[in-house]
Amino acid sequence: MSTLIVEVCKVNKISPHDNADRLEIATVGGWQCIVMKDRYNKGDKIVYVPIDSMIPFELSEKLGITKYLENPERDKGGNILYSRVRTVKLRGVISQGLILDADQSWEIDQDVKDIFGIKKYVPRFRYSNGPNRKHNTPGWRLPEYPDFNKYTHIENFNHFIDVFKIGEEVIINEKINGTNARYAKIQIDPSYFPFMNRIGIHFKKIANKLTYGLYKHNPYTFLAGSHNCNIRRPGKWEQKHRDIIDVYWKIAKKYDLENKLRNDEEMFAEIYGVGIQKYFEYDAPDEPKCRFFDLKFKHPDTGMIYANWDIFESRCTILDLPMVPILYRGPFYPELINEYKSGPSMIGNHMREGCVIKPVIERFHPKLGRVILKCISEKYLLFKGKKEDEMVKNGNSSPELDIFDH
Repeated sequence: MSTLIVEVCKVNKISPHDNADRLEIATVGGWQCIVMKDRYNKGDKIVYVPIDSMIPFELSEKLGITKYLENPERDKGGNILYSRVRTVKLRGVISQGLILDADQSWEIDQDVKDIFGIKKYVPRFRYSNGPNRKHNTPGWRLPEYPDFNKYTHIENFNHFIDVFKIGEEVIINEKINGTNARYAKIQIDPSYFPFMNRIGIHFKKIANKLTYGLYKHNPYTFLAGSHNCNIRRPGKWEQKHRDIIDVYWKIAKKYDLENKLRNDEEMFAEIYGVGIQKYFEYDAPDEPKCRFFDLKFKHPDTGMIYANWDIFESRCTILDLPMVPILYRGPFYPELINEYKSGPSMIGNHMREGCVIKPVIERFHPKLGRVILKCISEKYLLFKGKKEDEMVKNGNSSPELDIFDH
């Protein structure tokens, strides 16, 4: 999920709306919004409120837009507290976000969400129970270890349209609609373990020294996790009963990752298929599969770092691990994203969720951090919104969220 930024910025362009005399299309960054005709001009300082923002009821009423917002959040008395800004189609034209008037004393790039009381929308839907999601319970969660890193928080390309350089070599891959997984072999500080485990590790080290290495002690531990959780390895009895093994460990076993990964190496994958995301099973209608999309390794000076694309691709080839579908590799130009964010999936009989773009050679940007961005198809967002509405009508909402954890 992208970070919520309600930003002060300028209108890049005003275009006519072909199907509505009283409306216009305002372009802000990489987004387009439907606005009232003659309300704004190119270069005006405005506030852009992105999709998946939750607008306080008092503000939406003041602006007269409550009836155009979705997924209201209510208090126990049924009163609306917040409503959601979504991708919509107005008179045949996509609109993504709201444009509000800005105080002219505010600075460009200033984040004013707290001034307006706007917050991020958090989905409350679970399209599927998912297979064996037992890591939702505390007994299946382990502490997070410093070198077992969560994946980069990927922002939306439309917020950072100037990050990529014209002609820079980039990779664009299909964004798979699944759940994020990570696997690593790292050394763990014994202080993270319970007392009895620490005692056991201590005696193993002593035995290794006393036998001059004849008693083998491997200081590296293989770990599996979702985006947010480091997940306990199933016990031997549990492993004999496949129906109670967590899906992340099933994938680890399926691809033999414990034996394939090097020490001080972490792989990131998207698990998808039956039971993971409803309507998006791709080429896995019978059991979950995964596609790998990134790699970290330990640098002697800086710790765990992301590998350049060619190194990652080489490791996947050597280890016989399936990669995410590659849509494009070559020089960057501004129209690339619109060409590749939509269309059919390369591994499924349904639409593409979107795409992810990053440079072939890893680099950082002062505003963004690691340079990697995503762009979601408008067609997918409209489809997703329709299905969420159906979930609300059918009463199938849930406070649990891991199914969206990608």
